[in-house]
Amino acid sequence: MIKTLHLLAVVVVLATTSATAQGPNIRPWLQQIASGWTTDAKKALPDLLIDHPTDPGVMFLHASLVDEPQRAMPMYERIVESYPSSEWADDALLRVTLYAAQRRDTIKARRSLMTFRDQFSKSELLAVAADAVRMSVGLPAAGERPAVAEKTAAKTAEPAVKPSTKFVIQVGSFSTRVLAAKATASYTAKRMLARVSEKKVSTSKTVYVIHVGEYATEAEASKDLGAVGAICKCKPIVVKL
Repeated sequence: MIKTLHLLAVVVVLATTSATAQGPNIRPWLQQIASGWTTDAKKALPDLLIDHPTDPGVMFLHASLVDEPQRAMPMYERIVESYPSSEWADDALLRVTLYAAQRRDTIKARRSLMTFRDQFSKSELLAVAADAVRMSVGLPAAGERPAVAEKTAAKTAEPAVKPSTKFVIQVGSFSTRVLAAKATASYTAKRMLARVSEKKVSTSKTVYVIHVGEYATEAEASKDLGAVGAICKCKPIVVKL
């Protein structure tokens, strides 16, 4: 069912997104992904990450190639939070909303829908998001704000972890973004959520570190250190963002 919603979101994106987008044209690859063909997109992704590391369209394509929706959600959320004016922001929020609705996560689904109403009220995707929430956990009351929705759903949901508290596993450090992006692509090919982050080591020196995964607690991240170490052939460490 999750993969069905994921595919539905791809099709909706292809049908509604404007053709006057700036940046690299990722639609041909999204069309292939919707048709079940990912080879060309995976081949193109490493170069796109090198040439357009902060382009929201490239981020969206990257997330679309992650087979496990749970690992792709932070990538979609980053597009919504960091690039709210991008043409891809409402597409990314749709996927977050569909995933939360499918999991019957009342707090997340309603909060995402209310964000949709507030930020993308004119988007053609709003109706799709609303239908998904309505048929899974029910629509929030008219005028209800995110804090209210969380309070009414608290009886059936666990306390939410503060969004700012996240832990990742660091698997490498490189002197250039190009080298880091190439290494990141190798982890993505292994179906891991991986991204490059800049890290200042001195006033004149910047390194590019690779983070994989995303965890709510340090304990959860630590459980995966052995498995990640076996893949990267390194000594990974847990880092708090």
